[in-house]
Amino acid sequence: MKRKKQNLPLGNFDFLKIDIFDHPLRKENYQLRYAYLLTLYDSVINLVDNKPIFLEYFNVYLLSFKISDAHIEKIMNESRSKSEYLKNLRHSTRNQWHWPGLLKLPRENYKYALWADALFILFFCKDILFEQEIMDLGQEIGINSLQISIINSFCSNLYKDAIDTAEIDFQNACYYDKQAKHIRFLLRRVASKIENNKRKNFKVAVVATMSAGKTTFINYLVGYNLLPFSNQACTSKTTSITDNDFLNHIIGRYTLNNGQIEYAGVINEDRATQWNQNQDIVSVDIECDILGIKNDKMAIVLYDTPGTNYSLDQHHGEITYDLLDNIELELILYLINATNILTDDDAFLLNKVLLTLHDNPRTRVLFLLNKVDEFDTEGDDNISDTITNASADLERLGYSHPNIIPVSAYAAKLFRMALKERELTKKEMSDFELFFKLFSQEAYDLTQYALMDYEVTKPNQDKNFNVLINNREYKSEKIAEVLWRTGLPLIETYLDYLV
Repeated sequence: MKRKKQNLPLGNFDFLKIDIFDHPLRKENYQLRYAYLLTLYDSVINLVDNKPIFLEYFNVYLLSFKISDAHIEKIMNESRSKSEYLKNLRHSTRNQWHWPGLLKLPRENYKYALWADALFILFFCKDILFEQEIMDLGQEIGINSLQISIINSFCSNLYKDAIDTAEIDFQNACYYDKQAKHIRFLLRRVASKIENNKRKNFKVAVVATMSAGKTTFINYLVGYNLLPFSNQACTSKTTSITDNDFLNHIIGRYTLNNGQIEYAGVINEDRATQWNQNQDIVSVDIECDILGIKNDKMAIVLYDTPGTNYSLDQHHGEITYDLLDNIELELILYLINATNILTDDDAFLLNKVLLTLHDNPRTRVLFLLNKVDEFDTEGDDNISDTITNASADLERLGYSHPNIIPVSAYAAKLFRMALKERELTKKEMSDFELFFKLFSQEAYDLTQYALMDYEVTKPNQDKNFNVLINNREYKSEKIAEVLWRTGLPLIETYLDYLV
């Protein structure tokens, strides 16, 4: 049975967009999850042709099933005998009895989930899939010939994004055995991917001179320390980050200067840093659920660009200018370092942005005055006067009635990470405590100084809970309040307003 790759509108990246965090095995005990992934890996590793993509996809299973590093090493690098494989197979596909209440002892069996998982992977990662291979693998797992045929059709239709036909296959499989209900997760995955791919893009460029805090700002929106940050030039290439509300992990791809594309099923800070430092990589595309973006009408795409005034590499500026010239943007977010406002380098970049606005009347610009937390308001620093002066300077450069929001991207990132219960370093925990005290003061409610051309609506607070930072408990509603005062949530409401 031959299949054409044209059936995949976005190729390998489309495959990695399929989330597996609703897998039925995730609720089972660790030993069963571990045995299941051992069996799944051994079932397909010698059959797939596109091993790199399979391994990246499999990384998502390891992440979502919470497999330990030691067991990951065993799965990926230790060879197993046929008898060991069959032992793990029996463990993975035997009946699992649960005791939820009196007179109830429901049975769960995951052989259909295992079979569908394996077959779905082969449809994407094997160039030619023969009927006999399908039959042999299905029978080894314990699937009868009728169900092999039905679930084969089910996976084939999912591969072609034929959701309605796959739904009929699913109902037929459940008719013959109710335990086939465990393959529904694949149906939900592909349906979510299709729904997300239908959304049009809303393109937003984040631009600034060096050290204005672009990367910290984007990490705030994502809710992770995803992009690399330091006191040196952080961003050396254009990185796009596309909002995908259906993903529970971060995926990505990069393009080399020879046109070759490589993919990643799971991205963390270390991997993003490696990509950023690789001089052979010309662009990076990341997709994840951007936590600060609530809108589901369009897919917001953020472009992180290099600082334009990096003296050691003039190419950084060229990358940013090229993006402004060649991508039709809906919004430009321009970050200004509040401790060093509107330098000559800023003036040059602002003139370039102004030309972009003239060429694209639909494009808007929003100015973010970052690092206001470094102001000494008891000394000579005055937030209100700074905003007024920045507005006047921008007016003189040609920006009529500019929208300006004073912000603290670093404080906001720490507050968001705490609310999402992300792990903080010791320094970040200490900084969190200092910022919490600072933004508890009325004078540091930065929203009161914002210059905006629309009415701001404060979002409702989610259910209250306790957050432990440095052995001290904080109420989530209090953290949400100081987060609001950093000014960053105003940007998210502005994005929702535009979309």
